[in-house]
Amino acid sequence: MADVEKVATPARDDTGTDAYTKLHQGFVWDVPPAFNIAGVCCARWAADPKRMAILYEDDNGATSTMTYARLQDQANRLSNLL
Repeated sequence: MADVEKVATPARDDTGTDAYTKLHQGFVWDVPPAFNIAGVCCARWAADPKRMAILYEDDNGATSTMTYARLQDQANRLSNLL
């Protein structure tokens, strides 16, 4: 039993709730109702025309890639069709 690693137990308040659980229960995102995080991230990363978004490799080892700029362009084309 001497080789067993001791694991620290989280600190608990007087209700028995550990600090992480208390933090997790009180956490809320403060974002506008119509906020689209995917759109914001893709637009920001698309500013770098060489930033890789997708790397695909098939079962035969052939690969293809798509940059965020190309992905943003394709997303814009799709949204214009809708």
